[in-house]
Amino acid sequence: MAEPQLYTRLNCQSPEPAGTVANVIEGEPTAMSRSKPAFYASMKKTHPDFIGAVENLGVTLRDAGPLEETTSQLVQLAAAAASRSEGAVHSNVKRALEAGVEPAAIRHALILLTSTIGFPAVMAALSWASDVIDAE
Repeated sequence: MAEPQLYTRLNCQSPEPAGTVANVIEGEPTAMSRSKPAFYASMKKTHPDFIGAVENLGVTLRDAGPLEETTSQLVQLAAAAASRSEGAVHSNVKRALEAGVEPAAIRHALILLTSTIGFPAVMAALSWASDVIDAE
């Protein structure tokens, strides 16, 4: 099986494929270079095994099932919105866009959560999603 394209996940094996977080942290100019906060880069340097393990877990879980990448990204975005985490919504919107999800589909996925997580939480998530979508 070919190695999956890793959008915001680390590949802890060398050499790192272009576009992985490790290459972005090292300053390789990609669209992802805006996607990781400075704190994340510092954690990667000080705790590479921890960050690598957490990120590889995400890749493993996505690869373990039948969901397509775009669906997986929208599921993760919904979880980020439900947990009311601005940073996680930003990250998941970026990954969804990179996976090919259209901005309208991202907004619709968030709007669908209204009866589950409530109007105020959905409005906050839509605002956070717009931060990323409007910056593209």
